[in-house]
Amino acid sequence: MKKNAVFLFIIIVFCISGTSIADEILFKNGERLIGTVIRMEDAKIIFNSQLAGEVEVDLVQVKSLTTKSIMKLHLTDGSIVRSSDIKANETGFTIKGSGVESMALSNIRAINPRVIPNVVWKGNVTAAFNATNGNTYNEQANISINLLRRSKKNRLRFDGIYLAARDEDSSTGDKKTSEENFTLKSKYDYFFSKKLFGYLSGSLKKDHIADLDYRTIYGSGLGYQWIDDERLKFSTDAGLALLKEKYTSKINGTSRVTRSDDLSLQFGYNYLWEPSSNTLVLSNLTYTPAFDDFADYFLTFDAELRISITKSFYSSFKYILDYDSEPGDDSGSTDTKYIIGLGWDFY
Repeated sequence: MKKNAVFLFIIIVFCISGTSIADEILFKNGERLIGTVIRMEDAKIIFNSQLAGEVEVDLVQVKSLTTKSIMKLHLTDGSIVRSSDIKANETGFTIKGSGVESMALSNIRAINPRVIPNVVWKGNVTAAFNATNGNTYNEQANISINLLRRSKKNRLRFDGIYLAARDEDSSTGDKKTSEENFTLKSKYDYFFSKKLFGYLSGSLKKDHIADLDYRTIYGSGLGYQWIDDERLKFSTDAGLALLKEKYTSKINGTSRVTRSDDLSLQFGYNYLWEPSSNTLVLSNLTYTPAFDDFADYFLTFDAELRISITKSFYSSFKYILDYDSEPGDDSGSTDTKYIIGLGWDFY
């Protein structure tokens, strides 16, 4: 009986001490979360709850926050304060043991912020192959690569895609290429501030079936990073561009060359949204109208949904639209593609 009492006493002490050292969030609606504060950035608290796991909480929903863990508070003046006794409410923070008793919310830049390396590299490769045999014959293949290098002041992106397809003539049985093209794009951003950046961009496209020998677009201008959160990024840009095209069309056995060199305006956006840990939505748009004639323009748009299969592999569903208001003599204005593939993330 005595041993049972001692054992029960130890459990009670352990539970009380465990609760006392846990961090706590009290919401304005009266609900509570018990666990551990991981960090606070961009007015959001990342909290590891004992019941719900890791959650993201908006600071505006919090009535009070109490922590007994050792925290590093990064202040707006660049200094760092360490404390293991922090309380927060709607007006500010109370910090004990650091020489600072109270502090306004506006003075706190972050708590335990993530350690971000000076240079971040990211990349992925996506590939797809589809074949149909029987009453009809068709083979389609494509591969794309995306690279991103990001530092505090610079961002460099590179994108490339190659597509090919082959069909069979039902009357002769001959196999012929029905699609073969590639596109290369690169963009360099230099950040003057956290949001404002200048950019240089370049792209090259060649399409054998559309008789497009080349289309090059070189641009420069200014952009603005409206949102740059961990799971949501959105930027727009505008500037000037030089668009050069060359089509070589064969009509009745005679080659006809069409060239154009246009000084153009350039507008675009870049969008990334991660609604959950296994889902990613991407979209990009570039609109390039001729400087002297807005009816003469080139537009490219893409949207992609990625769903994670494992930590590194994902399935991809992508839509690509290219529109050239003045194509070659034997080419269409609109080129659309629907691509389903598998991808691999590497870092």
